[in-house]
This record gives sequence, structure tokens and C-alpha cells, in this order.
Amino acid sequence: MHLNLPEVSSELYQWSNAILTVLISATLTGIIIPRILLISFRKRLFDPHDTRKIHKGIVPRLGGIAFKPAIFFSMLLVFGVNVLIGRQDMMQDFNRHAVELVFMFCTMLLLYFIGIADDLVGVRYRDKFAIQISCGILLVISGIWINNLHGLFGIYSLSPFIGYPLTILVVVFITNAINLIDGIDGLAAGLSGIALFFYGVVFMQREQQFVYAMLAFAALGTLIPFFYYNVFGNAERGRKIFMGDTGSLTIGILLSFLSIAACTHQPVDGSRCNPFVTAFAPLIVPCFDVLRVFLHRLRYRHPLFAPDKNHIHHKLLRIGLTQRRTMVTLLAVSVFFTVLNIGCSLWANSNLLLATDILLWSATNVWLTRIMKKKSIPNKKEKQSIETFPHYAN
Repeated sequence: MHLNLPEVSSELYQWSNAILTVLISATLTGIIIPRILLISFRKRLFDPHDTRKIHKGIVPRLGGIAFKPAIFFSMLLVFGVNVLIGRQDMMQDFNRHAVELVFMFCTMLLLYFIGIADDLVGVRYRDKFAIQISCGILLVISGIWINNLHGLFGIYSLSPFIGYPLTILVVVFITNAINLIDGIDGLAAGLSGIALFFYGVVFMQREQQFVYAMLAFAALGTLIPFFYYNVFGNAERGRKIFMGDTGSLTIGILLSFLSIAACTHQPVDGSRCNPFVTAFAPLIVPCFDVLRVFLHRLRYRHPLFAPDKNHIHHKLLRIGLTQRRTMVTLLAVSVFFTVLNIGCSLWANSNLLLATDILLWSATNVWLTRIMKKKSIPNKKEKQSIETFPHYAN
């Protein structure tokens, strides 16, 4: 059965579908999360507390279980509605990218299950890496891989011998970057939401890639109610939840896919934005942070995969910012880097932009480290005075 509705402009049609997808995904996630909270408290499925964790009280960490069902349901329902009203645009776009999307859904499913297993019983990092590498291989097999650096380091077209392993490395790197930045309330969800919004807008402007925009907006919709429960939920009343590895791995692989898809785009005449910059600018904060932490561990010979408190949000907390202000600050930094890079790519070389990004990020971390050292000096003196004159401490 088909319903004959009046024709609307292509732009209005696309944005209507995008908004509908966000609303359906957000509504479904908002319905699922309270049920997850109820089951978590009945079965006592909580995030274990240790010295590295910042939160207090018992908080379930299975919020990510709602992500994949909400994303899939919202996209399929909107596709069905379009077919019902006689609009084949979206299905035609899906058919163009059917192989890539099917393989991407398979990778999401793999990491979704490994995330659930990790949140419930724990999974060794070697096993998670093996699954992530397998997901990268599946994306390469589907035909989506980094085949052009668009002038970065003076390199343009890449051969499969270089592009295939580079794509797998990028998938593993971005997926882990999202997983590791999930250290304070709202940070991973907020950074991911910003990136998904930018990807959605970018793909909306490109011909024959509207289905990628729908995927980005479906994921954005599922993060909105989760962000509310994660940031504003009251742990004492059982209304707070974490996304866990289920959520961070699911969103991480999705962001990997969208960034690579954005990078493989060949700009048409009149388009001056560098596709490489557009692809990876929204992920600068999590990617730069995990790279700096990795290099720090190498320098001081710390275990590469052992958790620590050396991430950028830990530094901001140590200089006196609250969790909420730390989260808002980093979200603002992410928006700043994204807008700066995409805007400047209209006239600036991508190598100059990368050098500027590295300089700004390094200078910020050096500045934060100096502030931390200054704040630690009085604390050490106070501690020493208390130990030397214990009667003054009473």
C-alpha cells in the first residue's frame, strides 16, 4: 500500500526524515533506559568502584545496551515510512551503499556483544583488540577504506597495500579513543554527540550519502536521553547510568565508519572543504588525548593498557574544576577545534592545520601540568607541617 502525498523540496524532505529519526531514536532510548535501570538494581549489576573511579555510590553501567536497538529501529522505521508514502529516495541511497552498511551493522553487532560481555563478566583487552581488528577487516572487505589523504603530508591517492592497514589502524584507534575518554559524566556522550551532529550535517550536504546522515542522526538521537540520565540523573534515587563498554564500543565503531566514509569522499567542483579535515576534525579531542596518554606511558615505561588518571579530564579535575565544568569545557574545546579546522580548511593547507592543532593541544597540556605542579606545592607543605607538628592538626 502506498500513500500519495504532495511533493516537497528535496532539502525539506531530507531534514524531515533526519528530525523524525532523531525523535524516534530518542523516544525509544528514553523508554529502554528506565527498564535497564530497574533490571540492573534487581540483579545488582553495578559499576565496581575503585580508586581510579570518580563517581560515588552504586551506578549501573549497562546504558549502552539501549544504543544499537534504538539506532536500528529508528532507521528501519523511517525507511518503511518512506516506502509507504511512495518515496524511494532513501531506499535507492541505501542500495548504493548496501554492502558497506551491512558490513558496518555486522561490526556494530560484534562490538555490541563484546561490550555486553565486558560489562557483565569482563573481557581481556587482547580479546577486545582482536575483535576490533576483525571489525576493521570487515569494513575494508566491504569496500570502505582510506584511499586518499587529500594532501596531508603531500600525499593524495593511496594504494590498497597502505590504505587497508591504515584503515584497520584508524578503526582500532578511534574505537579505543571513545572508550578511554569515557571517564566523567557526559564526556563520551557529549563528544560523540557533537561529532555525530557534524557528520550528519556534512553527509546531508553531499549527494547520494543521505543514508550516512540518517545513521549519524539515529545515533545522535539515542545519546540525548542517555546524556540526561548520565549527567543529571540522581544516583541516590537510582536514576543515574553509565554507557559502559557496550555503549562506548558501539558508538566508537560507528564514528570510525562515518569518519572513514567522510574521508573517502571526492570533493566536487565548487567544494573547497578538505575531506580529510572534515572527516577527523570532530574527533580531535578524544584522539589527541588517547595519543598523548599512550606516548606518556611509553616515555615513563608504564603498562600501555593499564588504566590511569592522566587523561585531559583528570588534569582539569586536579586543577579544581568540577566534573560538570570539566565536561562543558571539553565539549566547548571540541566544537572550537571542529569549527576552526573545517572553516580554515577552505583556505589553509591541511598540514598547517594539523601542526596548529598539535601546537594548541600540546601548549594546553603543558599549561595544565604547570598549574597542577603549582597547586601541589602548597599541599605538600601543608602535609609536611601537619606531620612535623601533629598537635596543630587536632
